[in-house]
Amino acid sequence: MKSVINRKLSLIATGAIFLIGCSKHPTTVAIDNERLPSDIEVSSTAYIFNNDLAMAAEKDGKIAKLYHQVDELIRGEIPADLSDVDVATDAYIKALNDVRAQYAKIPELVKQAQQERVAIEQEKVDDIQAKIAQQKELQAKLDEFTKPERHALANAEKAVLAKEKTRKEGKTALIKSINNYIVSSRIAIKKLDEESSDPVSWSTKNKYRGKCPDRRGHYLVENLAHLSECLYFSPAYSLRKNSNIEQIAEVIEKNVEPYIEADWALKMSVGTKLGLYKKYNDAKKDLEKAVIVAENNTDVNANKVKRELRNLQRKLEYANHDVNRVKESPITEDQIIVQNKPYLDAKNLLAQSISDMRTAQQEKFLANGVLIAKGDINGMTGELPSGSGDFLMLHMNLSDGYRKQTMNSFTNLNQQWTEQVLISRDNAYFDMALNIKDDGQALDQAISAYKTYQRKYADAKKG
Repeated sequence: MKSVINRKLSLIATGAIFLIGCSKHPTTVAIDNERLPSDIEVSSTAYIFNNDLAMAAEKDGKIAKLYHQVDELIRGEIPADLSDVDVATDAYIKALNDVRAQYAKIPELVKQAQQERVAIEQEKVDDIQAKIAQQKELQAKLDEFTKPERHALANAEKAVLAKEKTRKEGKTALIKSINNYIVSSRIAIKKLDEESSDPVSWSTKNKYRGKCPDRRGHYLVENLAHLSECLYFSPAYSLRKNSNIEQIAEVIEKNVEPYIEADWALKMSVGTKLGLYKKYNDAKKDLEKAVIVAENNTDVNANKVKRELRNLQRKLEYANHDVNRVKESPITEDQIIVQNKPYLDAKNLLAQSISDMRTAQQEKFLANGVLIAKGDINGMTGELPSGSGDFLMLHMNLSDGYRKQTMNSFTNLNQQWTEQVLISRDNAYFDMALNIKDDGQALDQAISAYKTYQRKYADAKKG
C-alpha cells in the first residue's frame, strides 16, 4: 500500500523540456505546489554540481557494471579493463586474479563432490548386498538339509502346472463344441464364456445291483470306467434349463473326457493313486517338516531368513534408485560455490575493491570541485547557494504530520527560466531517496539520479 505522502505527491511526475540557451540560472528556487496539499511540510538541502557530473556518472557506470556483474567478471564474460579509471587499480587486479584462481578450482571440486556423493550411495548398496549374501549363506545351510524335499515339491508343482494346462485346453475345447452347437442349432441361450464358465460338474457313484444307477440331470460317461465305474457329468445350470438339453448333453458326452480326466488327475485320490493336488500338498508338508529338522541342526530360523531377505531386497531396490538419481542429477558449480569459503572470501574482496574504486573515484571528483555549492532551504521556496552550475539536486525531507519521507528531485539547470528555478513535473525527475550524511553520499545519489534523468530524457535538448 502506498504511503500517505506517496499518494499526496503522486502528481509530482518527472519531465524536462530543455530550451536552447546557456545563461546562468536564477538564484531563487521554488517547488511547484499548485496541486499539493497545504499540510505538506518540506525542508531541503540543495546540491549544485558542475558539468563534470556527467563524466563522474560515466566513469562510475563502468565501475558499477563490474560490481553488479561480478560473477560475469570472474568468468571472463565481460572485460576487466579499467583504463579510463583515474584511481589506483592494484588492489582490484590482485583481487580479480585471486578469485579467478579460486574459481579455476571449482570444476575439480565439483567432480570430487559428485564422486563422493555417488560413493556414499554406492556404499549403501554394497552394504545391503553384503547383508543379502550373509542371509543367503544361512539359507544355503537350510537348503542343504532340505534338498530332497525341495526337489520333490518342485516336481509336484511342475506336474500340477502341466495337468492344469491340459485341463484348461480340454475345458476350452468342450466349451467351443457346446457353443458351436448352440449357434448352429439357433438355440436361444447365451454362449458360454471360454474363460469363466464351468461347462459341467462331475461326480461318482457305486454300482447298485450290478449297474450304475440312473440319476436325474446327470449323464453317465461310459468311456471313463478306468477312473470310476460310475462317473457322471451334469451340464451347467444355464444349459440344463433349456428344452434342448438332451441334444446338448450328447455334444458334451462326446467332448468331455479330456477335461474330466485332467480334472480327476488333479483332484481325486483312490486307494494308493493320489491326485496331483494331494501329492503337491503332501510334498509341502514334507518340506515343512524338513525345515524344522534343518533349523534344529543349524540354529537358523527359516522364517526370519526369508523375512530378512525380502526386506533387504526392497532396500536394495531403493538404494539402487538413489544411486541412479545422484548420477542423473549431478552436483552443479553453484552448489559448490555457495559452500566454498575460499572462493566466497575472494569474491567479497573483489567486490570490496570495486566498491573502494567507486568511492575513490567519487572522492577525486569531489576534490576537483564537481560539487559547487550546497545549502539548506526551508519550505517550498528559497535561495540557492550559487547562481552557477549545471545540475541541481534537491534532497527533500517531507512530512504530513504523521509520516516522514525523503525524496530527491533532479534537474538540468541549463534551461530557460523566468524569475526563479521552478521545480515541477515538467522539468525535473523525482524519486524516493535515503538520508544523506556526507558529500560522498550526495554525489552518489546525484550520479544515480543523473543516470535515470538521462535515460528518461535522452531526446531532450541540453542548454
